[in-house]
Amino acid sequence: MSRHAMRPFHRAHRRFGSFWKGFALLLVLMIGTERKACAYTDPGTGAMIWQMLVAGFVGAAFYFRRFTTWFKKKGRKD
Repeated sequence: MSRHAMRPFHRAHRRFGSFWKGFALLLVLMIGTERKACAYTDPGTGAMIWQMLVAGFVGAAFYFRRFTTWFKKKGRKD
């Protein structure tokens, strides 16, 4: 390829590189600066999360017991 054919590629590559440098700088500035968070989690949300955790644990325990019983029965028949 001649130099003249590659010249537009180099210009586009330079612009693309500066875009990513600017994007990286913006990302570092956004992550690096701290702002006060004006948000809260209401008590109802905490209770719902607690309920989901307990229900998941009880459901897992139920299926664990069910599968162990199934394996024990299967072992006795053979």
